[in-house]
Amino acid sequence: MDKKRLLILVLALVATLGVACDGGEPASAPLPTVTSLPTVTSLPTVTPLPKFTSVSVVTDSRGRDVVFTVAPQRIVSISPAHTEVFYALGLGDRVVGRDGYSDFPSEARGKPVVGDAFTLNLEALVALKPDLVYTTFEGPVADIERLGIKVLYLFPAADVQGVLDNITLIGRVADREAQAQALVEDMESRIKAVTDRLAGIEQGPRIYYEIDPGLWTVGPGSFVGDILQMLKVQNVAEGASSPYPQLSAEVIVQRDPEIVILGDSREYLTTGVAVEDVKARPGWGSITAVRQDRVYPFDDSLVSRPGPRIADGIEQLARLLYPGVFP
Repeated sequence: MDKKRLLILVLALVATLGVACDGGEPASAPLPTVTSLPTVTSLPTVTPLPKFTSVSVVTDSRGRDVVFTVAPQRIVSISPAHTEVFYALGLGDRVVGRDGYSDFPSEARGKPVVGDAFTLNLEALVALKPDLVYTTFEGPVADIERLGIKVLYLFPAADVQGVLDNITLIGRVADREAQAQALVEDMESRIKAVTDRLAGIEQGPRIYYEIDPGLWTVGPGSFVGDILQMLKVQNVAEGASSPYPQLSAEVIVQRDPEIVILGDSREYLTTGVAVEDVKARPGWGSITAVRQDRVYPFDDSLVSRPGPRIADGIEQLARLLYPGVFP
């Protein structure tokens, strides 16, 4: 995986996808590079007419109404998080194409790749004959629509509640409302079980969450930062002006994290870092997390992708952060 490119994707998605493993065919007909994205404000609304039967209207992130008279049957997903949502709702057979980062579940890897939000192969996209393209980037929307293909462009979720709302929305559009409700209720129950057990904790451990060996991390204004706040940790990036700031080694050593979470671990990324190499960084021997052997590899895609696996990620992080509470 090209982690640098992956980081660019993460920053853009929050400013948010999801982080994902690269894979698939290279794009052959690239669109211009996305240079700006709108600010995440609030989730779009779905207006059933009058109750969802065969017609549903979604107000997309441009403020335009997208009308669905029938549930889409041939979907191209240009969003790793939402590729996961489609599969979680039992819609994998309707996904006919994907972006190069959509690598979960494993079945998704067998779908044709049409590029990604930065470089999209329009010829490959048209060949798949989709009746819906789902994307969280505005860049390719106009080019796709000019081809007569319906596009649902929605901002990525800004927080955990936004993920649940997006799952509900997709369930309604795709005529999978019952499945979406069941999935949302299960996720809510699991997340609540974690937060309930932390109710008596006023302040958790100091934590440094690394997403790139260049010392890039997650700030309080990021999607992952929202999850860390939910888990009551003290983020050493607190006060950062950017959702995904780059810290200096001196700042990290000075703020002395008690736990280091490696979202860029070699255990999950082919070009990631090894725990022992992190411990051996100059000056890091004095950090409490290093001295107490609390530098943990972690599958960052569980929480950086605002999709159905965030409940798994929250549970796994809780066990790493509070081993006495979550054995």
